[in-house]
Amino acid sequence: MFLCDENGKLLDIPDEEQIRFCCEHAGVSESHARFILAMEKGEITGDKIIEPEDGWELIGQRATADNSIVVRTTETHVVFRVKVIRWQGEENPVIDLEDAKIVKKPIDDQTIEDTKKELLNLRKYFRICKSCKKRTHAGYCWNDEAYCMSCASQELHIIW
Repeated sequence: MFLCDENGKLLDIPDEEQIRFCCEHAGVSESHARFILAMEKGEITGDKIIEPEDGWELIGQRATADNSIVVRTTETHVVFRVKVIRWQGEENPVIDLEDAKIVKKPIDDQTIEDTKKELLNLRKYFRICKSCKKRTHAGYCWNDEAYCMSCASQELHIIW
């Protein structure tokens, strides 16, 4: 959520103002707002790797539509991209954006929200931990079991 003109184009104002607006109105972290703004401006694509710190930040959160799903619009479609945690080595979680669903325009706000809920329920991307019951990213779950890494460590004595 950024300040845009009536045609949906980003206003030509300093990035810091856009980021502050996004944090206040969308309830996302500053790093998340910076990432989304860079995507909207075309400065990065989902194919690039985000800094590992962002991976750790996402891991520490309950997975929600606001922090896990990015909605992009083109002239003809709405693209739903899911943040996917991938591991580079044992200690470096990185986030990739994966196109999860593409819907042809026009699309109303309710359909957008319903699609986000649908994506949150896809086991390919998210799991509900058997122990703590939090929705987590599949990349933060132990094996194919539905234990988040934290609970797997505490209850199953898995050492990471």
